[in-house]
Amino acid sequence: MSEQQLVVQICGPYPENFEPVQILSDEIYIFENDPNYSAVKVFDIDKNSVFVNSFKECEHYVSGGWSLIPDVDFIPGQETETILHYLLLFFAATTIFVGFIYIKKFIRRNL
Repeated sequence: MSEQQLVVQICGPYPENFEPVQILSDEIYIFENDPNYSAVKVFDIDKNSVFVNSFKECEHYVSGGWSLIPDVDFIPGQETETILHYLLLFFAATTIFVGFIYIKKFIRRNL
């Protein structure tokens, strides 16, 4: 999907006579709020999010790599690791419970 198609998918259709904003890296730019534009929440690669309130702002962020839905990190074998964590938790809880019962019986016998 091209960048322009992605912008249209996330931000909506390009307005007539649209001119993108050219912002230098050391420049501070404040986007004007467009009351006719419905705010869109976009995410960056670190899953930071921002609400954009104008088409110009949305186009700027999407062109900079932000997208509508954050990527879900999928690590092969993650399901196995999660299952092993639950098994370890179950084993630890069972060991503590059984140990408590044996200690309780031991104390009763010796009193």
